[in-house]
Amino acid sequence: MVAASPLATPSSLALALTMTISSLVAALGHAADACPPGVQSCRSGDSIALLQRTIQGRSSNLSAQPQQSQQLSGEGELEFKTYGAWWVQLETANSDGCGTNARVSVLLSGGGKQSDFPNWGDRMDLADQFEGDNFEVGNVGIYKITCQSLNCPEDDTLSQICLQIVAGGPSKSWCPANVRVFSYPDFKALGQTDSFPRVEHNGEPVCMPLVPVPSLPTPPAGAERIKHVTFWADFGVPRAYGHLYNEFGIQASFPNGLCLTNGEGGFSLYSGFADYVINQGKIPDTLFLLGDNGYLGGMSSSLQYAVNDAGIRKSTDGKLPSSSVFPAIGNHDINGPSGCATGHTEEDLCYYGMKANLVWKAKRDENFGFEEWNHSWFYNFPGLGGGQVVIPESTMPGVRWQAPYRYNVDLGDGSVVYFIVGLAAGANLNQWGERMLPVGLPVSKRVMNGDALESGDMRGVQTECKFLEDSLLHGESLGKRIFVYLTHDGPHPVWQMPQRLSEQCEENLMKVDVWLFGHEHFMGLSVPHGSTVDQEKRRSAKSPPVRFLLGNGGYDEGEEMANTVSFVAMEEYHDQKAGRVQLYFQAYDTCVSNINCASPSKIQNWPAPDPIPRTCWRKCIDFSDGYENRKALKSINSYAFIYEAQLNP
Repeated sequence: MVAASPLATPSSLALALTMTISSLVAALGHAADACPPGVQSCRSGDSIALLQRTIQGRSSNLSAQPQQSQQLSGEGELEFKTYGAWWVQLETANSDGCGTNARVSVLLSGGGKQSDFPNWGDRMDLADQFEGDNFEVGNVGIYKITCQSLNCPEDDTLSQICLQIVAGGPSKSWCPANVRVFSYPDFKALGQTDSFPRVEHNGEPVCMPLVPVPSLPTPPAGAERIKHVTFWADFGVPRAYGHLYNEFGIQASFPNGLCLTNGEGGFSLYSGFADYVINQGKIPDTLFLLGDNGYLGGMSSSLQYAVNDAGIRKSTDGKLPSSSVFPAIGNHDINGPSGCATGHTEEDLCYYGMKANLVWKAKRDENFGFEEWNHSWFYNFPGLGGGQVVIPESTMPGVRWQAPYRYNVDLGDGSVVYFIVGLAAGANLNQWGERMLPVGLPVSKRVMNGDALESGDMRGVQTECKFLEDSLLHGESLGKRIFVYLTHDGPHPVWQMPQRLSEQCEENLMKVDVWLFGHEHFMGLSVPHGSTVDQEKRRSAKSPPVRFLLGNGGYDEGEEMANTVSFVAMEEYHDQKAGRVQLYFQAYDTCVSNINCASPSKIQNWPAPDPIPRTCWRKCIDFSDGYENRKALKSINSYAFIYEAQLNP
């Protein structure tokens, strides 16, 4: 023990402590009892770190700010430098018997070096970083791991991760899943495990190799970027307009109302997109909004001030004109609070706007009917009446295709990609207002779910199939090579095609190359992450289009407990030398949750008197170099792929 006299200076105290530590280390040498169970070896740096932690303990900091280390604090307490830090994502497998309320520690190693187990000495374990039980079935958390030894591995040498249960309750084992390691603080992916065996309580550490995380290669040398397109879905309003929903008097009755009025996830989409455009200089040519656009029921003034002026225009610093933003229609774009979800009979109408009763049944707004709703979309998104929107000739008797229901977009300027914006709104009620045009009959949610159908459901399917056929014919007449289909709702689950839709439109769906959609509030991809899909091979195998679900725009974390808010970017490259066109689809995360998601067992059943507490978005990890502390990070879960085809027929 070193006693500090009144005359001791900071430098003399530090020297005395250093000498004491050095003498103790010399005495300890490489004794076996200086190593925690299961650690490969202990070096002098590890022994020093053990003594350092015994003196000072450890505190947890979950913000992504660089560590500032000093030898002596203002109060005379010795502090020690953090030599390494990482983010580690740990998920608990969604299977019976896989959850635990035990306490878990992590060790990282590579290049002959290793971090120290957080429980060794006086270190906190992972459970101390979050409130509640961390490792229940379905939970996912991102933890900050620090290394205070002198033997920390370098980021580019990490090759192994070890997990150990060190204490806890009656649960005897744990099933880790989706284990990933990232650099700190910038979230560069460093490695992942393909699978992880059960970790037993009071057992030895379980170690698995880290393998590379899937990522997209750089475009070929000499390839020319033709277009840059971005996609959002299921998003709220920016922070400045979080009060907007309260003005409609709907927070108490709106499912997950707090997610909209005080939702860091929804706010982060705008701020992270601003980082993408303003800070990173990635200015898209076009932005597609895939439905539930602010959850505002199409109300004109709300779309104008919240989504456009304070939202997209601010997020892009005015560099993306409103004429380059194209919406698809979702169920909450018809009626904001209810989403056309409930009615008393099959013939019930879903009314336009923001009025609903306490059981989320849409109410009529005398001042906001079809004409006002239709005008609102053209007023706020003038591109719907511009030159890039194409209305294909209809071959369906009595139906004329028109925006905003069903339309095409041709970006021109050498692009060989053709966008088909369809109408699968994710609504249970598919009769909207007293006046509804035949073009507005949507594909119902029951079709996408594979549920029992009602009388009008097949008419919506037939209408959409005919629209797809007419759109494909028109795109082919323009010489387009790749067809991207955009709707609000899509296949549930993402790896299966809706049976009734496939039966009616199989030939046309085979010609669609990529299908992007939202509605379910998480992400999904029907092909391996980071893979390349060849159009010729896909079509010769008669495979359905690549399906990409991007519904985690920040409303809530969804049924799959997603821990990010995301948007998707698509870049079109032409390689004239190889005669190929490649589309690079890359998701970007604007909020990475820094709290552990509640497990599904804690989710309340609807209806409930209070907003459903199933959101991860009360907090996001802060980045001081971001826009409003938010950044656009390449998807931490590797949602990305390449689609390629011949450039010329």
